[in-house]
Amino acid sequence: YERAAKLAPHAAMPHLKSANVLYKWGNAVPARRSDLWPVAVKYVDRARFLDPTNSDAAFLAGVLRYRLGDYKSAVEVYKMLEKVRQGDIDVYLDLAVAASRANDRALARAALEKAKALDPASKRLFSAAAEIMGRP
Repeated sequence: YERAAKLAPHAAMPHLKSANVLYKWGNAVPARRSDLWPVAVKYVDRARFLDPTNSDAAFLAGVLRYRLGDYKSAVEVYKMLEKVRQGDIDVYLDLAVAASRANDRALARAALEKAKALDPASKRLFSAAAEIMGRP
C-alpha cells in the first residue's frame, strides 16, 4: 500500500489502506506502536485531505488519536463524524469515551444518551457507561 500511495499520491484509498495496516500492526505488536501509529496518522490525514467525505478514514483518525492519547483531537474527529454517521452507535460511544478522557463530562453524557437511544441493550454501551461514570 505504501508503494501504491507513492505511485498514486492523489488517491485517498492507498493512504487509508496504509494507515489501516500500520494501525493493525501496531495493535498486534505493542512494542512497535510508538513507531507505527504516528506514521499511520500521517497516512490517514493525507487520505482525509484527499477525500474529506471518506468517513472510514475519519473514523480511523479518531481511533488513532484516541489510542495515542490525544483525546481532544479524537473528540473533534468524532464530533465531525457524528454529522455524517448519525445512526452509528460506535461513533457516539467513541465520542463519549474520548470526551470523558478529555474531561468534557457533559459531552460524554450527551453522546451516551444518543447511543442509548440507538441501542439500549448494547453491551458496549454498558461498558462505556461504566467507564465514564466511574471516572472522577
